[in-house]
Parts: sequence; structure tokens; C-alpha cells
Amino acid sequence: MFKSISILVLSVFITTFAFAGDTTSLVGAWLMDAATNANEPDQSGLANTLTDNSGNVPSVTGQIGSAREMNATGEKFTRADDSDFDFTGDFSVMLWFNVADTGNNNRAFIAKSNTSPSNGWGLWKNFDETLRFYIASTVSSGTSTTAISLSTNMHIAAVFSDSGNTVTFYRDGSGTSEAISNTASPADTTEVLTVGDNAHAHPDGWFDEIVIFGRAVTGAEIDDIKNNGIAAFIAGTSEAPGIGVSGVFQLFCIMWQDFNYYNLVNQHRTKFGIERPLWMQFMSNIGLFKNKVHK
Repeated sequence: MFKSISILVLSVFITTFAFAGDTTSLVGAWLMDAATNANEPDQSGLANTLTDNSGNVPSVTGQIGSAREMNATGEKFTRADDSDFDFTGDFSVMLWFNVADTGNNNRAFIAKSNTSPSNGWGLWKNFDETLRFYIASTVSSGTSTTAISLSTNMHIAAVFSDSGNTVTFYRDGSGTSEAISNTASPADTTEVLTVGDNAHAHPDGWFDEIVIFGRAVTGAEIDDIKNNGIAAFIAGTSEAPGIGVSGVFQLFCIMWQDFNYYNLVNQHRTKFGIERPLWMQFMSNIGLFKNKVHK
């Protein structure tokens, strides 16, 4: 018996390759990685910088890099009224956060609305720790039935579908989603965009990787941004399983090694009792990508 120890196993070649995400209608992307007291630059290319309105928002450890921590006393970020955030159809908001209980009150995560609120839109935490994504004047619409976990790193994406009349919440990726009926349509507003405040509803905790699209994002896009960060999504450095360039190179090297090995075996074919021609042995081996036993 002779056993050829070929290492051409398919799993060897599973590697990663980079791909760029679809940045169509990306209107705001903030890493929240700036230093304490600094403004947060926008990564979308639209220069929608978030201003540290209170001038003292500290930088802390977040989910991906740093985060900015706001308390319940008024720390917040703002962006002046901009049509980039006045939606007339589908749009999506997502972010990482870790907030504590702040007296069982409603708390605004990110919003563009007046103080009622009776127009605009916003993503809120309700007094019972459920989430609310309100559109226009329907303040109570788009309310989740599942409470968030306090003092825990969580990723939330809220996707509004105007044609589908739904608000869908994605909790920690696309695996857990909840679609809520909502028949309202977005309305224009002249209010500023705020993070960490709306009508004096200040959350207590940090926010990281805040992203806004003027379209409905897919579950796969949510997972990509959640796992790799918005910077990687934009730059095309997100990773996914596949056979990349390095894997192909490995394949070539191992095939060459295996070919040389079979040349050696061919020289002693009679001794080892191999009856099939060399080329059949070699092609059979690389075609099956598994160990072969020859008699």
C-alpha cells in the first residue's frame, strides 16, 4: 500500500476578498472616533460634520474604535438643517449604542424634528425600553415590541419603506428583525439634526458608527456595516469568504509541489504498483481536492 499525502484540501484555499459596499444615497456616516470635545467628520463625502454642541462630549471605548459618550444633562451633537436629511421616501438609520436607564423616560438617539415632535423623523428609546422610529406626525407609529438591553453594546438599524408602509427594526444584525406597519410618509422640516437630544430627551450612554442612508438598506448591508464598520464598507475593505488572490497562489504552489511529487512516483511506478498513467493520477487528485490512496 502506498498513500500519497496530498495537501490539496479545499479548505486551504478559503480566504477573504475585499468588495466595496453600495454607497448610493449615503448621506451621513460618522465613526464617532474624534477626540474629546472635537466635532465628528462625515465619511459620506457630503461634509455633514456633527458639531459637539455642548463642547465637552468625551471620547470613550466603543464597539468599533472609539465612541462619544453623552449623559442625561444635555451633551449632544448637531448638524444644521440640510436637505440631505429631508426624506420623501425610503430611508435607513443605524448605529451602535450602550445606554443606561435614565429614569424610565423617553430618550432621543437621533432625530430631525421639532420639539413636539409633529414633523420630521427620529429614532427614540421609549420609557419601557422599546424603540420608536417615528415618521412625520405619527409619533406613536413604528414602535417595537421588544425592549432593548440596557448597559449593553447593541446595534440597531431602522429601515423605513414608504412603498411597503413599514418600519423594520434590525437588532444586532439581520438575524432578528421586526416589521411594524406605518402608513405615514416623511415630511420636510427645517429642524436641525441632533444626536443625543430632542425636546430635552437626553440619553445616558455612548454612540458609535452612526449611519444614515436615503434608501432602504438590505439585511446583508446591515450585517456588513455592523461587523466591519462603515469605513470598511465605503473603502471596500470589508471581508467575505471566497477564493481570493492569496488562495489562488496557494493553489498554484501546492499543485506544483504535487506535480513534482508525482514525477518522483512515476519514476518508480513499477515498484509502487501504480497502474494508471501519471497524468490520470495527477488530474484525479487535483480534481477531487482530497487525499488519494493508491495501491
